[in-house]
Amino acid sequence: MLKRYATAVLTAAIIITCATVALAHEAKPDAAQTVLTTEQAQDALRAVLPDIRVLSIEPAILPGLMEVAFTSQGDTGVVYLDATKQYIVVGSLIGLTTGVNYTKKKFESLRMVDFSSIPLENSVILGDPEAEFKVVVFDDPD
Repeated sequence: MLKRYATAVLTAAIIITCATVALAHEAKPDAAQTVLTTEQAQDALRAVLPDIRVLSIEPAILPGLMEVAFTSQGDTGVVYLDATKQYIVVGSLIGLTTGVNYTKKKFESLRMVDFSSIPLENSVILGDPEAEFKVVVFDDPD
């Protein structure tokens, strides 16, 4: 009798657990397919960074997260925002099998400057102007 009772309780617990998981899965939107706009990310992140300006937003390598590049108080940053706009992940996102630091890669792309966009008409040129490699030094005379 005790064996039958234990089996019935265990079966009921399994059915309730399965039903709860199924209902929870139906109630949540598929975060991996949700894409946030720049405005939505900016509005969500204003709670922690009031002067935020979102530079770019794209799906992160981790499903369900959006990679948000931004500026705030003169600094550039990268954070990860979930599709529900309820959670923010701050820090490096690193692939364990690849060893790739995806956050660092994003930072590098944000800091990259197109050399041809630097105005050099009033610059002082030292060395061969046709050299293969060039170095540009910025200085503030004040």
